[in-house]
Amino acid sequence: MTRLVAAVVAVVVSLLTIPVVSTVAHNAQAAPAAEQFAVTTGTGQTSATVILSQPHIHADTTHMSATSDNPGDSPSVTAYNPSTRQATVVGLAPSATRTLTVHYEIDALGDFPGAGALLGMAPLLWVGGAIALAVAMLVIGSG
Repeated sequence: MTRLVAAVVAVVVSLLTIPVVSTVAHNAQAAPAAEQFAVTTGTGQTSATVILSQPHIHADTTHMSATSDNPGDSPSVTAYNPSTRQATVVGLAPSATRTLTVHYEIDALGDFPGAGALLGMAPLLWVGGAIALAVAMLVIGSG
């Protein structure tokens, strides 16, 4: 009975730690990047499209943000095209000049093909290992 309780606790603890494992895996996959762009908006224009020098690790605006040195701006990134690396920033003051800084994430594992896929499976491997440990505890305990 003691081994059964220990096995259940092992599985529960592994399930509770999945968010930590996911965060660690993501942090190992992604590296922060930031680029500055000189942008001037025309009359009535409140958005701008900039081209990033490196591809964003996600296919959408996840973990993308923008800041501006113009106090009249409230910039945010609303669109990203992964094939052209174009990011659309909205919330800009019309008829103004500013330096936009776009913050995004790049692939930190570019030199290691396949490592990103393995890290992406880390939560699954974590739970699978915990279940295997629980089964082993039960089998060894009954023998």
